[in-house]
This record gives sequence, C-alpha cells and structure tokens, in this order.
Amino acid sequence: MRIAIAGQGPLADAAMRGLATRSHTVAALVWNGRRVGYARRLRMRACEAFHSSSSMRIPIVWLDSMDEGNAADLARLDIDLLVSCGLDRILKPAILRAPRNGCINIHPSLLPRHRGPNPTAHVLLSGDAETGISIHRMDEGIDTGPLLAQFRHAVDHRDTGLDLIRKACQLTEEKIAGIVKSLDQAQPVPRSDADVSYAGWLSDDQLTFEWHWKACEIDRLIRAAQPYACARFRLGDRSIFVQRADLDEADPGVEPGTVMRTGPQPRIAAEGGAITILRARIDTPFTFPWPTPWNAPRKGERIR
Repeated sequence: MRIAIAGQGPLADAAMRGLATRSHTVAALVWNGRRVGYARRLRMRACEAFHSSSSMRIPIVWLDSMDEGNAADLARLDIDLLVSCGLDRILKPAILRAPRNGCINIHPSLLPRHRGPNPTAHVLLSGDAETGISIHRMDEGIDTGPLLAQFRHAVDHRDTGLDLIRKACQLTEEKIAGIVKSLDQAQPVPRSDADVSYAGWLSDDQLTFEWHWKACEIDRLIRAAQPYACARFRLGDRSIFVQRADLDEADPGVEPGTVMRTGPQPRIAAEGGAITILRARIDTPFTFPWPTPWNAPRKGERIR
C-alpha cells in the first residue's frame, strides 16, 4: 500500500518508521505549509520526522490552501491512504477524498476523552490512571470520526507529558502496520458522546500556580506542562519557571508557601505536602537558573 504520513512531530516519525520497515511504501511526508515562511521551514527540518524522511528518501509535500490544487498534488502521488499524526490543520473534504482508501488519524489519548492538540497535558491534569492511542477514520471535525482501534498503557505517577508522548510513539510504531494491513476488514465503531472533553493548549494563566494549591495539583501541572511549556509561580514581580520537581511531604502545621529548605533545590510547602524544585529558571529579562546566591529565598520565608 502507498501511504502518505501527515505531521511533523515524534508521532509522525513513529508512524513512518512503523510503516516504512514493513510491506508498505511511504510515498510522502505531508506538512502544513500555510503561512510558513522560509525561517520556519528551516526550523522544522530539525524535527525527527524530517531526519527520518531524509534517511529514507521520502519527499516532503507542503499543503498550503487545502483546496483542489493541493488535492491534485496528493493525487499525483498515487497514494492509497493518508495517515495523520499531529498535523496542526483540519483537513478539508478535497484532501480527505484524495487517497483511494481515505484518511485515518492517530491521536495520543483514549477518544472521545481529551480530543484536541494537547491531550497528554490534560491526561496528567485529570489524574487519569491510563491513556493510550486511538486510531480513527477522519472527517472534517477535530479528532472525530469512527474509531478503528484503541491501545492502552498505564500512566505512572512520575510520568511527564514527554513520557506520555514517548509511550504513544512506541505504541504507534508497534501497532500501525497491523491496523493498515487489516483496514479493509475493519469495522469502524461510531463515537459515543459520553466522557467527551477537549484538550487545548494551556494559557499562561493556566500554567501559573499558587502555593495554597494542593501539592499533588502543583506536581501534576509541572509534569503536564512538559515538553511544550513550563509551569510557573510568582516571586515578587518575577515568574519562576519550574522545569523539574518532586512531590514530597511537609512538616505538620507548616503554612503553604513556606520555604522549608534553601539551597540549589529548595523545598516549599503547599496544601497537604511540599514541592522540591530540582530545576528552574527566572527571566529577568535574561534567562538565569533559579535559585542563585543573589536571588534565593530564605528559610522560613513565605511565598504568597
């Protein structure tokens, strides 16, 4: 089967490797070309999918207008199937009709839960015990269309958003060839509206926590923000961006926001526990590690 992979992230790279090493031909890597200037095209060449496509000599096709002209570009590739993996555009009907066997999407959550562009963050913020990947037929909606298959994995209490992406990539590489092989016999399952939720990008306000929050909620936010952003808190008129932290216990009676330990890895009390900051930075407007001798909090100080 001749297949085009649409997407530029690690999930697209995993699908490409899972299909190209089997009895399929990956005919093209499809990227979103709308409003993409020369500089961004150069940056995108640093991604895993570009390196894999280069080593496998797979051409890149840029979709700009998503009209009949773009559909004709795909038709000239003579593809049987388009596999979408994190493409940051909604495919229009002309594109959906171009491959002979239509289009399928690989989404890193158990749909209909956490549909949207940032599912791994919302899996962690919701405290889900398990997640996985969903493979479904595509229509004009966002992560809608009948389900073909779902594969599950556990969510560990120390997993970050990046860890969940890696697990989704591993499942994708292992399972995608089998799904494509059995596509003709697959019986798509209509979606249920039960438990549907949307997983959007986190705003600056959503990424900012306060020390009166529960310690487990702060820990989830720090882990969920990775790898696309950083959770942060305010210290005076500055924001401290927390890149890594551990969830710990607090001494009884310690007020939330109290600095329990100073040094390169300060421990700060929250509601029902404490957070040990392993790595953080401060923008002043230049970026520096935090804490340093000249901006470290004092033991017993309370951060509001």
